[in-house]
Amino acid sequence: MKNHEDLIEDFYRNVIGIKDSVIVNELINQSEYISMPKKRTIINIGDSYNKIYFCHDACVKATYFNYNGDKFIEKYIFNTGEPLIEENAKSIKKVSTLEYETIKSSHFIMINHNILNELSLLDSNLKNYYIDTLLRSINQYRLIAKMRNYSATKKVEFFNKNYFHIIPYTSYEDVANFLGINIATYIKIKNCNYNL
Repeated sequence: MKNHEDLIEDFYRNVIGIKDSVIVNELINQSEYISMPKKRTIINIGDSYNKIYFCHDACVKATYFNYNGDKFIEKYIFNTGEPLIEENAKSIKKVSTLEYETIKSSHFIMINHNILNELSLLDSNLKNYYIDTLLRSINQYRLIAKMRNYSATKKVEFFNKNYFHIIPYTSYEDVANFLGINIATYIKIKNCNYNL
């Protein structure tokens, strides 16, 4: 079984694709392997994004509250190497307006945001990975925004296609919340699809 240092090294070499051993060693020294149980809050609303958490066998939901205090799920994060960051269609935010909570026992590679930025200036693979990751996150934001205008049936199809990995870890209520439909409608569509 690999220890945490080996897991961090494997992540930077094989997930991000860094070849320079000096950069890899510095990333290992500056990173921490974090394990959290299910239903643990990682980032609270109002927290600064001074640390970056990269998913490493993790599944997280990001939620926000409207003016009435109702809680809504903005997105799910679950791909290995995907960072817990907040974006809109144009930029990355510096202070969280979302609450990030694990929906299963989860593991992360954590590193200081400023250190990651400094090291990315020294290694093109790290820089390109980070930029590509941010662009993918913004594109995902746009897909979710587009999904909000779908019919209920199309929303469920969207979820089943793009989020089937997390179905074992999330509730019907949370899925319905994320899709913006009521739970009875979600269950009805889900059961109809299952019986086809």
